[in-house]
Amino acid sequence: MRQIMGAIAEWDKSMLVAKLQAARRRSQRKQGRKPFADKGVIARMKDLREHGLNYPAIANKLNTEGHKTQTGSKWFPASVSRTLARV
Repeated sequence: MRQIMGAIAEWDKSMLVAKLQAARRRSQRKQGRKPFADKGVIARMKDLREHGLNYPAIANKLNTEGHKTQTGSKWFPASVSRTLARV
């Protein structure tokens, strides 16, 4: 009897986790993140990329110049890459 109750509890938990994950995915798709809108920073990124700098170098340059991301944090190579891919 104890094993059956344990199996039911495991199944119930896995169903709850699946429901919560699906709800989070729906919510993220609905809201999404707004694209980075600072045209000056985007132009600077494009200019640095055209001068042959790689993404880590661009991120370092933007951070030393004091440019912040949309959330106010520092730039990382992956965020530079994603921003340039979206424009």
